[in-house]
Amino acid sequence: ERQRVLVAELNHRVKNTLAIVQSLALQTHRTTDNPVAFMEALNARVRALAKAHDLLTENSWEGALLKDVIGRTLEPYARDTAGGRRIEIAGPPLRLNSETAVAMNMAFHELVTNAAKYGALSTPGGAVSVTWDVDASSDPALIRIEWREMGGPAVQPPTRRGFGSHVLEAGLAHELDGEVKMDFQPDGFVCRMRYAVSDRMRPPA
Repeated sequence: ERQRVLVAELNHRVKNTLAIVQSLALQTHRTTDNPVAFMEALNARVRALAKAHDLLTENSWEGALLKDVIGRTLEPYARDTAGGRRIEIAGPPLRLNSETAVAMNMAFHELVTNAAKYGALSTPGGAVSVTWDVDASSDPALIRIEWREMGGPAVQPPTRRGFGSHVLEAGLAHELDGEVKMDFQPDGFVCRMRYAVSDRMRPPA
């Protein structure tokens, strides 16, 4: 009986993963201009998905902490060539279920990739801060997450909506029944997310 349950769970996860990869391929194809760019972007996104799966496997697929999801996703970009830290992460413990951990991993992969190509992490001296808190005064309680870039080139609002915008504004907001606002301030891009505390994302019991 246990073996049947495990096989059914494995089948469910494999189908979910294949659906995610199919979606990644379709969306990447729609937002890239040539085959080389398509392959580079798709490979990077599949590697990011694999990192999320590694983290969940370490936690027996029972979810993960937000700081671990963000930390692992951003770690390749966290230090400059001299070893100085370029990304700061701070916030209270928050537990994510497995689906939310994957969604957050992909969202922060898009944010950091964009920062490395065009934003604060594309120039020496640029930095990123990721902070979050829980507003218990609202009903229901709200989780607020902020991505803020500093010290990069002057920000120009995009002329078209790319894959990252789709992941953040449509995918992530829908997945967690929340809202995502992107602010293209001249001195640094800011992304703010707000989600109600739920079984998908909550302080540890």
